Amino acid sequence: MEEFWRQNGWNIAYRHKMPGRSGQFASLDDLPLHRVAIEYLRRNYPSGIYRHQREAMDAFCRGEQSCMTTGTSSGKTLPFLAGAVDLLANSPQSKVLALYPMKALGYEQEERWQSALEDSGLKALVGRIDGDVKSKDERIRILTQCNVVVMTPDVVHAWLLPNVGEPKIAKFIRAIKMIVVDEVHTYTGVFGSNSAFLFRRLHHLNDQLGGSYRYVCASATMNDAHRHLTELFGVEFTVIDSSSDSSPRHEMEIQLISPPSTSDFLTAIAHMLLAVSQRFNRFIAFTDSRKQTEHIATILAREGQSDDGDEYDPQIRTLLTTLDILPYRAGYEEYDRKVIQDRLTHGNLKGVISTSALELGLDIPGLDAGVLLGVPYSSTSFLQRIGRIGRQRPGSVFVVNAGSLLDDLVFRTPELLFERPLSESALYLENGQLQYIHALCLARVGGEHDQLGFEVSEDEISLSTTVAWPIGFREMCRRERTGEIPVDYHTLKQQGGDRPNIVFLLRDVESQFQVELPHGPDMRRLGSLSYGQVLREAYPGAVYYYATTAYRVTKVDMTKRLVAVRREKRYTTTPATIPTKIYPNLSEGNIYSSSRYGELLVIECNVQLQDSVSGFKERRGRTETATTYPLPANANIYFRQHLFTRYYFSSGVILTHPILLATGVNLEVIAGLLYEGYLMTIPFERRDIGFGADRHRNERPGISAGSKFLSLFDQTYGSLRLSGRLAETSTLQAVLKQALDILDADDAGAFPPGVRLIVETFWRDSLVSPQDHLISSDEVAATLDENAIPVIKPGSIGLAIKKGNQEVTIDDVFYHPIKGLSYRVKYVSTAPSAENGMDIIWSVAEIGAISGVSEMAIYDTSTGRVL
Repeated sequence: MEEFWRQNGWNIAYRHKMPGRSGQFASLDDLPLHRVAIEYLRRNYPSGIYRHQREAMDAFCRGEQSCMTTGTSSGKTLPFLAGAVDLLANSPQSKVLALYPMKALGYEQEERWQSALEDSGLKALVGRIDGDVKSKDERIRILTQCNVVVMTPDVVHAWLLPNVGEPKIAKFIRAIKMIVVDEVHTYTGVFGSNSAFLFRRLHHLNDQLGGSYRYVCASATMNDAHRHLTELFGVEFTVIDSSSDSSPRHEMEIQLISPPSTSDFLTAIAHMLLAVSQRFNRFIAFTDSRKQTEHIATILAREGQSDDGDEYDPQIRTLLTTLDILPYRAGYEEYDRKVIQDRLTHGNLKGVISTSALELGLDIPGLDAGVLLGVPYSSTSFLQRIGRIGRQRPGSVFVVNAGSLLDDLVFRTPELLFERPLSESALYLENGQLQYIHALCLARVGGEHDQLGFEVSEDEISLSTTVAWPIGFREMCRRERTGEIPVDYHTLKQQGGDRPNIVFLLRDVESQFQVELPHGPDMRRLGSLSYGQVLREAYPGAVYYYATTAYRVTKVDMTKRLVAVRREKRYTTTPATIPTKIYPNLSEGNIYSSSRYGELLVIECNVQLQDSVSGFKERRGRTETATTYPLPANANIYFRQHLFTRYYFSSGVILTHPILLATGVNLEVIAGLLYEGYLMTIPFERRDIGFGADRHRNERPGISAGSKFLSLFDQTYGSLRLSGRLAETSTLQAVLKQALDILDADDAGAFPPGVRLIVETFWRDSLVSPQDHLISSDEVAATLDENAIPVIKPGSIGLAIKKGNQEVTIDDVFYHPIKGLSYRVKYVSTAPSAENGMDIIWSVAEIGAISGVSEMAIYDTSTGRVL
């Protein structure tokens, strides 16, 4: 690549060679496995197995729960397969449940399982159950006939456990003797916390049915793996870490490179990837942006064609089977994803451009080059990505400066690339909302426990004593049985009803939108997006890309959760976003902590958040135009509001200081700096944390209306209070110190002088001993008599909580004979004709006020008047 760098103005900032090493083998002698398993290993590994594999097999033979946390491509799958062969050779009626966090990974691993069992000579079958297997009869057939069943945790939660009353499902759960859990490091945040309760529920049901099983797990290298495993599964583990890793690896060269400043970034990346594809056998490129994945692949797809923006219109599936370089990301339709995945695993793609979706253990043969667009934010992610490279031959990795603060910091101090922290587990098992959701699933009358058919008490259930339950969960189950649930969870109870496993999914699932293209009398499905992704990629008027093909968004139906599109030329659009509006809830019961450090006030509290798009910029060739909402009627795109908006509820940390009013610095920049410092200090998932700046809208003790604040907040439903660590003194100081380090490295002057003044002021104040600061005292509510109920004033706005927090205008407040005190409303985002003249009525409890925005009034129940 040296000639390419010179000719195209790229700069090499740093080179580093990671030496290779030869493998060291351990003997299979005296390994107490069944003869069939020993023969399988000797046949496939005649030189022996690696030391960490032997240690994992020894732990398996001792009956221990075990997990390998060795490097990528170190052979962590072997103990899964050999352990299963041993188990099934000794006990043919036993079942192995193999759990993978993504359908794509389960799809690929199913073939490896089947191949291993066939090679062992066992007459054992493998089946896979995920969202693609929709027939109940087919699912039951797989459970009954197959010895190894591949699933995602999502299917276990949403289908297997809530149907444990089915005799064949109960028989399968009782017969499980081994559970394989791969990619354990991905079980963090919302998904990991929910899964921790799921694993305990499965353990409880298996125990009640008279069964027992052991875990055999694998994980990327992570911080304090033993603690993570214990918290995730509730049992003790033997950890085989990288110190035991004796697998071979090829030499790898890592180059830190900066693109030419005179070129469009994505075009420069596309040209570079084309050069990589010509000089290496096969490559993978990682980017953290779905849009970048599509746009770069699109530029490469049209190389050699006219660049006039015309449509290039083979069918999508023709493109997926003919292009040499393809994009890969979450949200593809199942058929399309499988086409890409099959071409990857069979080695007939020249390259792939992927989001983090391919960080996990998909086996992609022949990769000898990797490109990282930006420095990954944790060492775990960095090691996972480069671990894809050079499995069969020496490899090269090119880390591209994408312009982020972390990129600039690492490119100035390259040693940091190898010194940053490993991923840290974030499991919030004492979170009341999560506990209650899983208490509903397991302990409600008619729930999973009751379906076993044993005699149970109406007041409580006896939870399994062979697994450690999170503090408070037993009491939560008792309260659910007796009907003594706290009022905070009444809404969850109502939402969950008799189907909590379906209503409350494992992942941080925002409302999902389906993208559809009219295709004759039918609809062609073009993937799914979360609400947040719609705001970034598929807002009204946007050009949305799917598998290198462009579509124009003509309508976003908020009620049906549908995005309608039509074919479009290969233009690009960028949303005109308004900074997130943050509404701190400083009322009674909504503040977790409040401390004052000198003049710096640090509050962790519940917040309402509003994200908005006001229009978009569109590029057609070299021409760029700006469009603002509402869109004109003749545009054939329906959107008549001034903002495309979503509201959601979460928690966050608010930093208030008088200096924020005394400077003209853009506070969003400072909030972004603290965000970067926070993620460098505690490497949570970037998608789980957001940042912003706003102003206080209400007067509170020590807080003036109009005073400004910075905020980090959770971007997960209901909030797991991940951002709350910032309110801890040690973390606050570490983050501010990290922010100062970033500023020290800012030789290019990216930050205006006022930023340093503010951060230094925060830093000095953070060193002062914190004092508790009392804020909340709902004096207004305390003075109301029993006939006075706070309501949103007619003419003002609120949020329809059960409609995804859609904005509504309050027309009237009245007493409804069934719903009680209620509002008559109109949806702000709905066309007038869509309401068909019908009244839309929500109870007062079903419409949320927007703190500092919704105008409040009093409803007098004695007179029926709004005061």
